[in-house]
Amino acid sequence: MSGLSKSRLLAHRQCPKRLWLQVHKPILAPAFDAATQARLDSGNQVGVIARALHPGGLLIEAADLRQALRDTAEALLAQPTRPLFEATFEHGGVLVRLDLLLPAADGYRLIEVKSSTSIKDYHLPDAAVQAWVARQAGLTIQEVAIGHIDNGFVYPGNGDYRGLLKEVSVDAEIQPLLGDIPQWVAGARSTLDGGEPSIAPGPQCETPFPCPFLEYCAPPAIATEPGYSVDDLPRGKSLAEQLRTEGYDDLRDVPVDRLTNPLHQRVQACAQNGSAYLDPQAKAILGNLPYPRFFIDFETYAPCVPIWPGTRPYAQVPFQWSCHVESVDGGLSHQAYLAEGPDDPRRPFTESLLSAVRETGPVFVYNAAFERSRLREMTGLYSPTWRFGSTMSSGASSICCPSPASIITTRSSTALGRSRRSCPPSPRKWPTKAWKSPTGRWRRPPSRKYSIPRRLKTGGRPYAGRSWIIAGWIRWLW
Repeated sequence: MSGLSKSRLLAHRQCPKRLWLQVHKPILAPAFDAATQARLDSGNQVGVIARALHPGGLLIEAADLRQALRDTAEALLAQPTRPLFEATFEHGGVLVRLDLLLPAADGYRLIEVKSSTSIKDYHLPDAAVQAWVARQAGLTIQEVAIGHIDNGFVYPGNGDYRGLLKEVSVDAEIQPLLGDIPQWVAGARSTLDGGEPSIAPGPQCETPFPCPFLEYCAPPAIATEPGYSVDDLPRGKSLAEQLRTEGYDDLRDVPVDRLTNPLHQRVQACAQNGSAYLDPQAKAILGNLPYPRFFIDFETYAPCVPIWPGTRPYAQVPFQWSCHVESVDGGLSHQAYLAEGPDDPRRPFTESLLSAVRETGPVFVYNAAFERSRLREMTGLYSPTWRFGSTMSSGASSICCPSPASIITTRSSTALGRSRRSCPPSPRKWPTKAWKSPTGRWRRPPSRKYSIPRRLKTGGRPYAGRSWIIAGWIRWLW
């Protein structure tokens, strides 16, 4: 009989094949990538803070589950009114560890801690399994709650995180689920005791979480050059799935009248004729822009748990900028800032950027709305000490340009094999010859045009996707 945990039951609810592979063929799952590990680290950090908000509690630290069960039982007998963290319970071969078990009148409060800023639908089965096992193990649970991040919390500093978590009762929401849990357990056991389930890939591969076995169940299609997959349609995931069910894998084979989105039609036309799309107005618009021209990129950090006083959970804290300046003679200069050390980077970030950009000219940014929001936040925070604060705010409000003709999209970052995190190069610096990428694929240079096709990693395929924006006129005044 295979042992079950809360996470295994939830994996089975998402997809029985996922649970079977997780238990019988775990080697097929890739190692955590950096993003996944960062999310796990954030969750652990929130758990540490949640425990600190209930002083005097006892953490059940044993990694061995049998020992954790014994330690929990001993703690409840010795001090039944003491908060327990990671209290461990088992019933019918199903084992759970509770984030917070807090004493209450005639029983306990069970709190599941989450790093999200609201209760998600998939949190409810999670809490239901915890409560079911704890009650079946003999514990009196008076209330089940989800403790999630309160995004209205402003960190005052000095390690004071009171108010970071908002505890919301979910007793009513999980009540209908409690009676179904024995069936969940029986279904999971049946799956584990049988052979590998035959389940076709579908929405369950991504909902509520990306399945680590997706590449095993649905290996990436191997495109033959010069193949063009329907998956290349920008923001067309659901459409691509529909086209595949209709028998279309190659974008060039899709009937013209089947695509209604003008952008999709443009991408298909590029795929069929093998050439980039050039907007006839782009050259004239670009040529009329004055100098100097500024190419700016920001980088931000959005910690789940605020680090610096005055910040909120998941607030975008800028810590790096890069600015290339193109002069009228074609010269290109570069300045940059990167925060170092543990201090709040926001003020030096803003001061250094304003010091670097003092002239009037068009500004190229990756995402006008994002950069504008960050500039507003920074000048709103520090403008009382700066003479140019109000002017900067006014300029930032026109970051999307004074006229429609000034809004130009160009695609350079991915086409040049550069990281999205780097500043886009000047159009005069774009390569004019094909070159080989580190993976051995031939890459062709982008064209100077309205929407520059990105060359996808499968090699040389035009794609009109997210864009750089010439984001208007910002007058930087001291």
